[in-house]
Amino acid sequence: MMDKLLEALNSYKNYQEEEFLSNITIQLSTERAFEICINICIDIGSHILVSIGNNNSESYKDIFVNLGKEQIISIPFAKKMSNMAGFRNILGHFYMEIDISRVYQLLQTGLNDFILFKKEILRFLSSSENLE
Repeated sequence: MMDKLLEALNSYKNYQEEEFLSNITIQLSTERAFEICINICIDIGSHILVSIGNNNSESYKDIFVNLGKEQIISIPFAKKMSNMAGFRNILGHFYMEIDISRVYQLLQTGLNDFILFKKEILRFLSSSENLE
């Protein structure tokens, strides 16, 4: 699912900022795709943490922080992803406060974070000590 969403988001990167800012359909599609991608990362992270006995996450941001503490993802990347969780909260709950220019900038620069998350999770899952 995330791969299809990233494919759609990559196609939206081709819009110039002015064109993006004037197209409500593309804006809403982009926001929703980001929200789902972030939710996927949250769900995966939560399941992994629970499976290794780490139930210390009180918030979505904490899930990424704890993934870093458990060395499942790097600490700097965990901080970056915890910011994504904050962005997800804005998309889902504070939609009247969404800065569309920020969404466009994240579209231009943030898609690789999802690819890196997937790679780090797959690396963790494929290591022999985690398969037992």
